[in-house]
Amino acid sequence: MKTNKFKFNRLCLSVMLVTGSIVTAEAAVTAQNIPGSNLNVSTNANGSQTVNINAPSASGISHNKYSRFDVNENGLVLNNSKTGSKTSVAGNIVGNHNLDKSGPARVILNEVTSSHASKLEGSLEVAGNKAHVIVANPNGITCNGCEFINTSRSTLTTGKPVFDGEELKGFKVEKGTITVNNSGWFGMMDNLSEYTDLIGRYVAVNGYVHAKNLSIAAGRNELVEITDTGIIAQNKLKETQAQNDVLVDVGALGGMYANKITVVANDKGVGVRNAGYIIANNSLNISAQGDIHNTGYGQINSAGESTLASGGKILNQGYSINASSSLNLEAQELANANQIEADTVKIKTEKTDNSGQIRGYSKLNIDTGDFENNGKIYSQPAPSSILWSGSNRGNIIINASKKFINNGTIAANHDITITADNITNSGELNAFNKINAEATTSLTNKGLITTGRTMVLSAPVLNNSGKLKSFNSPYYESRIYSPDFHNSGELDGNFKVIDEVKSAGEIVKDTNPYDNGKNGLFNVFYGS
Repeated sequence: MKTNKFKFNRLCLSVMLVTGSIVTAEAAVTAQNIPGSNLNVSTNANGSQTVNINAPSASGISHNKYSRFDVNENGLVLNNSKTGSKTSVAGNIVGNHNLDKSGPARVILNEVTSSHASKLEGSLEVAGNKAHVIVANPNGITCNGCEFINTSRSTLTTGKPVFDGEELKGFKVEKGTITVNNSGWFGMMDNLSEYTDLIGRYVAVNGYVHAKNLSIAAGRNELVEITDTGIIAQNKLKETQAQNDVLVDVGALGGMYANKITVVANDKGVGVRNAGYIIANNSLNISAQGDIHNTGYGQINSAGESTLASGGKILNQGYSINASSSLNLEAQELANANQIEADTVKIKTEKTDNSGQIRGYSKLNIDTGDFENNGKIYSQPAPSSILWSGSNRGNIIINASKKFINNGTIAANHDITITADNITNSGELNAFNKINAEATTSLTNKGLITTGRTMVLSAPVLNNSGKLKSFNSPYYESRIYSPDFHNSGELDGNFKVIDEVKSAGEIVKDTNPYDNGKNGLFNVFYGS
């Protein structure tokens, strides 16, 4: 039996049945007798309640309808045993004779048909054979220290059940909020079920949710289907809410902890907002038609692969978005003000703005339209050893179809490859091995570009007022391709400059300076 270290006012569990017989609990429970239904509820000596569920259909679904379904701190048992069973919540209970002919249920569907919301404030246990437990209440469900015992799967939904004959297809979601609040050490404990589902128009996580495989679907959906591996939200209903609505909101005191986490937010606006913790021991997938916003001290981390896909923006103003393996970010816009980190990072956007830190230990790929970096982008853990670690890991590839602007630091443990219409560097580009930068219109360097071996710069118009430096110059050669190369800065290394050059600065070849005069015109061609 579950014990609670915290003292609360006793709340009566009242299961007012639309179907079943009249039973006296801690307070009067009113029920109607419906032909063909034998659902009944009783109160145990310790204050918990036992519900003898209806016999399941041929497909194994026990469909139970209520006008009120609340669980108090003493707990509730759904009796799925025809011979009796020992339970954690109620001790030994007698068998459920509703199951004498049918046997135990595979799915126990608890549907609320009135206008009362549900409060789950204790343990909900299945007696006998494990079963998939569903609580369906369109008026909303609040889980405040709820726990699931002996369930194969647990589903809380504000949707209405959709049947195809005797088979449960899924749920139609039009309204209602699933809310999780902390009570003691947790808000929702379901780490013994194989799968946990939270399905509502809105999902608010203000407490800790513990599960094995957690799936969340938010938004108005014609059908949310429950599959063997997760949930599928489809046939989105017409949008009616304001654009600033948050569909999945994880508060500062909230968090999700599971082996695998899947979040789907199917309406516009701020699809997902996290100010707490979203932590997966394996994979993590967040998909939102609207924005994904990590804020405050928010952490979105996984020990495996992570994918965040937004139809709007991914905004990281929180603490971190990290993955131990690969991290894929897809959005119209990425704005990072803090930390993004993984072994392999892939970013696909129309606009990328980094003022924080982006780090890919093995590889970092950014495919974008406009790119601007005012922070730090690394492909190796320790920035101080980027140029000298000697590892072959750590390429950075940035493809910007429009502008590439770097005012910060981009440092690779191996190669840096940049392609863009216009490239402007006012910060630092550092690569242990080589740098390839190609612009279709112009390339301007006002900062520092250094390589451990070679660099290749190519643009129709190329301006250098900063410094280009190639280490190990006697052994490796760098090339500059441009029909219009203006140099007012410094070239230090073994450079082969191809095509017309205008120089007001200094070119250093093999550490020997060559003064090219002020505004002098010359051609340098050291081979193809």
